[in-house]
Amino acid sequence: MQTSVLLLCTWAGAVSFFDIRDRRVPNWLVGLGIVCGCVSFVLARDALMISPAQCLLGAVLAFVVFLPLYAFGVMGAADVKVFAVLGLWLGAGTLVPIWLWATAAAGAHAIYAITLTRVQPVTVLGRTVAMGPSAGGRGRLRGAPYAAFLAIAALGVVVSRHPSLLPTF
Repeated sequence: MQTSVLLLCTWAGAVSFFDIRDRRVPNWLVGLGIVCGCVSFVLARDALMISPAQCLLGAVLAFVVFLPLYAFGVMGAADVKVFAVLGLWLGAGTLVPIWLWATAAAGAHAIYAITLTRVQPVTVLGRTVAMGPSAGGRGRLRGAPYAAFLAIAALGVVVSRHPSLLPTF
């Protein structure tokens, strides 16, 4: 397995772990993603076939597109930062498929959460969430782990575009 893909898998796994468990991604992990993304580009320039310009464009586009969603309270800051890191790591060409797959996963999660809690959905600034037992029994709003969905979708996009990067047994 290529070093860059191994780094991405490890980082995405850590992002998913923290986001699913705590519904937050530590800033040190976002910083580590930036460093690993830059290192993986230097170490494996040809592995993912993207240029430095594509990487920079991906990071800027991801940040600019998701920042208004954070400003309106629809998305958490970690989601914006993780998407920007993925844009830096994988380039602008992967952002739309990652976003689509992650959004589909978030929709499935919302349907499951609503079904599980058997309560009416609550809409807050255009974001549908559930209130009730799944929120710790305190009636708090608990959104979907969207950063985890982004990280997992990114892995799926990389595998679909570069199947030769997977290990062979």
